[in-house]
Amino acid sequence: MYRWNIRRQPAKGQPTAQSPLSFAVELVLEPGRILVVASRSPAPDDRTEDPSEAVQPALVEQSIRAALDRGWQPDLPGPPFHLKLQQLPDLFPCGTPTVGRT
Repeated sequence: MYRWNIRRQPAKGQPTAQSPLSFAVELVLEPGRILVVASRSPAPDDRTEDPSEAVQPALVEQSIRAALDRGWQPDLPGPPFHLKLQQLPDLFPCGTPTVGRT
């Protein structure tokens, strides 16, 4: 099981659209290496005209899957693992995350 969090205060550069909205993910019971996901949209309080996307559970889940496929090992210690959704056009080709259940 994972938990995820969005900063209450914008990170450095976010109010002027210099960096995208991001969120962090970690294991609940045995936290190790944190996943930091940079979304494709600016923070909601951004001063530009660009629309912001909501960070929904489906987006978080697919981001976790993509990070695991790219080598993130959440149960091991280490520096944060960074994932930039802008660099993954194949992850959400239609712009809307969908998650299939098995």
